[in-house]
Amino acid sequence: MPGRKKSIRLYRCTEVLPTPSPGGLVRILLLALILWPALSSAGDLLDLYQAAKTRDHPYLAARAEYEADSVATKISRADLLPSVSLSADSGKIDQEINRDSGSLFTQGRSRFNDRGYSISARQPLVDVAKWRQLKKARGEVSAAQARWRAQQQSLIARLVTAWLDVLEARGELELAQADEKAVSKQLELARSRLDAGLAAITEVHETRARSGLARSRRIQAEIELGNARSRLHAITGSSDAPAAPAFDNPDIGSLDDWLDRAEKHSAELDVARAELAAAEAEWKTGKADHYPVLELVGEQSYRDAGGSVFGDGRESTRKSVKLELSVPLFHGGKTLYQNRQLDHRRQAAREQLAAARQELASAITESYNALAHSAEQLQALQLAVKAARQSMQAKSESFDAGLASNLDILNAEGELMQARQQLNQARYQRTRDWIRLRQQAGVLNEQDLRRLAGLVH
Repeated sequence: MPGRKKSIRLYRCTEVLPTPSPGGLVRILLLALILWPALSSAGDLLDLYQAAKTRDHPYLAARAEYEADSVATKISRADLLPSVSLSADSGKIDQEINRDSGSLFTQGRSRFNDRGYSISARQPLVDVAKWRQLKKARGEVSAAQARWRAQQQSLIARLVTAWLDVLEARGELELAQADEKAVSKQLELARSRLDAGLAAITEVHETRARSGLARSRRIQAEIELGNARSRLHAITGSSDAPAAPAFDNPDIGSLDDWLDRAEKHSAELDVARAELAAAEAEWKTGKADHYPVLELVGEQSYRDAGGSVFGDGRESTRKSVKLELSVPLFHGGKTLYQNRQLDHRRQAAREQLAAARQELASAITESYNALAHSAEQLQALQLAVKAARQSMQAKSESFDAGLASNLDILNAEGELMQARQQLNQARYQRTRDWIRLRQQAGVLNEQDLRRLAGLVH
């Protein structure tokens, strides 16, 4: 483990280095203060999760979208509550009467001020379309809640994936460094054997080629580790990953259990269900456009005019309370075609729900099968590593006895290196499969992070 190697190096430094002078002690303390933020910023997995919730842009965008969509019910409910409006006007009127055949009006020109206001209140009493629009809004809010829950689980899954990528890349780099070191020793040995006349030049060339490949693998491992740390930093702001404790996946149970969990808890299915409910409500809302609307209307108006067509000024106040009924009769067929459009969308939402169920069942089956066979795969790879190590030891003994060549040692080291790499990858892939299965079933939560961090079992 990386932590174990660091502790060994620290122990060797304390054994070899002499007691520092006062000036050297000051420099060591200053160096510790400089490195302290980097050392303390790593934290544990839960700290990374808390940091990710404050800086991961897809997560923050999804939260803003949820907060925006969550007020849809309040907006629709407002259409069922009383509405009050106020209007006012003030102006100057220039009036000219050119001819008047009656005896009540006087010909001529007059200028006067005209101002007034009107305040009205409306309360819907019967409006089926607005009530169904409220039901549609509730479906939209339910869909927004499900999408937000899916994004929360997505953040956990992306965080764990990035964290495991760093740990796996770190392990790959350690293996590549060990392989490069071992091949370098074999190259020195091959040169010594060549100088002593015990080996041919081809053995040196072959070992040098293997050394170049080992160096290339080490460089590639460094690149992969840097990329993995960059992905983790983009989510959490920290490029270092805390070491993972020994984590053993719990008993996963049966496939039917996971399919039942997904039917009850899957955020993707909840989104599809809510969108179908909203489409059903919207279709019913469209049909309600044919229904009459009854409203209670109260109004008060005031008018102060310095003149009128009658010649004299007037000041009046008017109050009224009435029932207002409107009945849609014909809109050129618009309502009919809109209802057909909404009916097709409702059918599409129903098919999308069925497709989501089918795709989710297939994805859960694949993840379950991968996780169910991971334990057997790990056992086989552990046996492969053990066998490769025994083969390496046997080839070394044969080499010491003069029965094997340096190339035999290199081949054995290559087989051991490959087996250890596959074992390292399989261990982290098993945890990824476990996280993916829980995410697909809709049960991934912060408690799973605690399990990975070794806080609970």
